Amino acid sequence: MQPPSTYKMQRGAEKHEQQIRKYTHTRDGAFEKYFNLYFKDEELGLIGLIDYLESDGDELIPVEYKTGHPQDGSETDYHRAQLVAQALLVERHFHHFVRKVKIVYEQLEAPVLFEISGADKVSVLQMLETMRNIINQELLPEPTPHEAKCQDCEFWRVCLRI
Repeated sequence: MQPPSTYKMQRGAEKHEQQIRKYTHTRDGAFEKYFNLYFKDEELGLIGLIDYLESDGDELIPVEYKTGHPQDGSETDYHRAQLVAQALLVERHFHHFVRKVKIVYEQLEAPVLFEISGADKVSVLQMLETMRNIINQELLPEPTPHEAKCQDCEFWRVCLRI
């Protein structure tokens, strides 16, 4: 069952429609931008819709558009993990090593560019394994340590915090 959408989810979907979904391809200086790329990899157990992929001919950089701003280091870590997962999908699909990922926060002037390493990719693969175990064993994950996030969480009905 799909949880009901929260206000933030609806706002994010609207902003993506306005900023990302209407495009398929653009050129920005030396970079080609390819929008709305859907990838599925059975072996990784991942499906992803990448907001856009930048390419200068040598390098591929997955880019994620976020409607908010990074509130603390842990939120940026979650966003970074999402992009590392997208980098894994890009690598598998294009057979091209991905070294960087980028987050465009609506409320920041400049995008945030991250170098990613093999250790980052291994960490995300371990997270995926943990998630598969949670699903296969039908376990509920521990609640987030950030209680403020609970106010608009779509999973509050089944959370262990209750």
